[in-house]
Amino acid sequence: MEGPPSGGQPIDASAPSVDASACSPADGAVACGAPSACGEAVTLQPTPAAPPAAEGGTLQDGSYELVQLVAFNAVSLESQLRATKVFSQGSLASTVGDVSNGQTIMSSGPYTVSGTTLTWTQTCPSAETLTYSFTARSGSLTLYQVSGSSTIAQLYVLQP
Repeated sequence: MEGPPSGGQPIDASAPSVDASACSPADGAVACGAPSACGEAVTLQPTPAAPPAAEGGTLQDGSYELVQLVAFNAVSLESQLRATKVFSQGSLASTVGDVSNGQTIMSSGPYTVSGTTLTWTQTCPSAETLTYSFTARSGSLTLYQVSGSSTIAQLYVLQP
């Protein structure tokens, strides 16, 4: 994957599909109906640039693998994640594995979309509401989440 994008530029949606043999935890060892987190570990790429504007779009049901992770308005952050999100008929199930500390978070619940905002109401393992700006394109999804003074962009690619 190339370096982080410059200000206002979308992140690279042409990323390849993911090798499903690198899953964590193993299939069947998940909670909340969440999928195994598959694919390569993705290293967070900090950039001082501003994030691109979210565009919204039509979110396709299916399994999405994390392929790029960018922290906009940031100069140094360290993180390496492996993540899978499954969207199906208004429900979202997610597994995020932090490679650096071995922690895996599995969660699920309904989501809604309004304009460029995706609101996920997690019901498992506990109640929590997360709000993302997003851009959905054919075969990819970018979620933007504000974290302090930075915006974290997560690019996911729809798996066949």
